[in-house]
Amino acid sequence: MQITLENEKKEIKLTKVDDIVTETKTLTPEEKIEELKLTKSYYKIINLANDNFYFSKKDNTLDLKINNKLVWNFDLVPENKLDIRKIYSSENDFYILIWNKKYIYNLLTEILFELDLNLDIVYIKRSDDVYIINTEKGSFTYNKTNNKLEYFTFFEDFVYYNDIYIWIIRKDDEVRIKNLSLWNLDWNSIYLYNPKTKEKKSLYVSDLNLEKIYIENNEIYFIDSSKWIYKLENLEQ
Repeated sequence: MQITLENEKKEIKLTKVDDIVTETKTLTPEEKIEELKLTKSYYKIINLANDNFYFSKKDNTLDLKINNKLVWNFDLVPENKLDIRKIYSSENDFYILIWNKKYIYNLLTEILFELDLNLDIVYIKRSDDVYIINTEKGSFTYNKTNNKLEYFTFFEDFVYYNDIYIWIIRKDDEVRIKNLSLWNLDWNSIYLYNPKTKEKKSLYVSDLNLEKIYIENNEIYFIDSSKWIYKLENLEQ
């Protein structure tokens, strides 16, 4: 369902991209055979789209290599307590989970830092020097410049876009509907909020269950509960 904004010639649209999100690499039969051989040599292997992550056991510790580069040495934990995920809106950042310890690693700078956060992380995205961390309890921002982690109470999930916020609000989110005075919200909605003018505006309403929002190449994308990708179009006129 589209909403036409006042004084706009084009409708804001949410267009389904002909793709479904996959964070792991699809291996060829030859690559699968090679991985089986490597599995005997490593404690755990994680294959993402363009990078391979290798954990190797060394006494009571774990070495982590990304491709052929040694990243760090961690305490030994069960294999099923290791995870690595892509950080959205960044080609070089990864979220590393070592049991209950959470890290961000950048391939270019080769810097690894720990996040002091005792909540399950759903996903992370990057906006310049700020990481937006979406958790089971809402979003946090981490500024890598000043090493400051803050809870973002205003929205459950959002992106920065040209000095404004674009955010998702669900029709059953009673707390934020009340706090933001968004009455008669019958659909899940994509909202615009300008922190300078305090303007709030609904851009698009839908029955889709949009779970993630991120920016790539200055375009805003969403992922729904079925892992389909959508692009928000005609936002700038």
